[in-house]
Amino acid sequence: MKLEILSIIFLFNLINISGQNITYIYDKETNLPISYASISYNDGGFYTNSNGSFNTNLIPDKTDTIKISILGYKNLSIHRYEIPDTIFLQPKVNKLNEVTIIDYKKEISIKPQKNILIDHQSWPLKNYNELCTCLYPKKYADARIDKIIFRFKHHKWSKNFTDNVRAILKFNVYEGSDTLFKNKIYQTKEFKIENKNVDLDVNFGKSDTYFSKEGVCIGIEMIGLSKDGFLLDKSSSVRPKLHKEESKYYDQKTYIKFVFNDTISAIPIIDFINKGRMRNKPYKRRNLSLGLKLKY
Repeated sequence: MKLEILSIIFLFNLINISGQNITYIYDKETNLPISYASISYNDGGFYTNSNGSFNTNLIPDKTDTIKISILGYKNLSIHRYEIPDTIFLQPKVNKLNEVTIIDYKKEISIKPQKNILIDHQSWPLKNYNELCTCLYPKKYADARIDKIIFRFKHHKWSKNFTDNVRAILKFNVYEGSDTLFKNKIYQTKEFKIENKNVDLDVNFGKSDTYFSKEGVCIGIEMIGLSKDGFLLDKSSSVRPKLHKEESKYYDQKTYIKFVFNDTISAIPIIDFINKGRMRNKPYKRRNLSLGLKLKY
């Protein structure tokens, strides 16, 4: 009887494992796993885990083709029912342009705005959303951005989450004043943050990101919540802090972008907020609170 029970459990686990249809994505040159790559289809999608794996059962049956993409690699499209167990992405070869070495003599640190708002102090940045802010310099145009400080507010997650759950974020840079956020020119590695008030320093020193006259757009992309390197199938959010001040260093406008839905353009968050206020007097501005370290 005991042997029969063990056999049933073994068969159940075997069926469960085989039913997951796990595929792994690797770098074609290094054979290293590619973590948090985008798997997109129609108007939806998700990310790979930290070990480069994803479950093909998450892809809707009606899907014809999926696209695998991550900055620094060539995009790859595969038919839904031709996805292999292992996929290799080809790194892009960047053409070397003539490099001008600039010896920056000075630097300035612009502190994050004070958070003294009564309401709408932060934005609930949910899975698969990106909060993008565009800066248009009034001073220090064309200075090099060395560091950006992002501020996050404590936000209560579900009681079902254990202490070792972390939110996974990436930070993106978009070319010029690209408010459609199509031309991504830089992306950081993933950051893990806990559920608490935190100021997160993100170094951009090696990214050739400039405080250009045409503007620069920075995005916080919410990958999702992770435990032990695996993304949880639960909706939650982090809360980047907002402000209402007018800066003497730059003009600013902040948008919300839906990562896996190209049919919806990025929407100014002030429109979202004022729509919810209905008959109340609309706010003049709400933007992402951040600090800057510039070299010039």
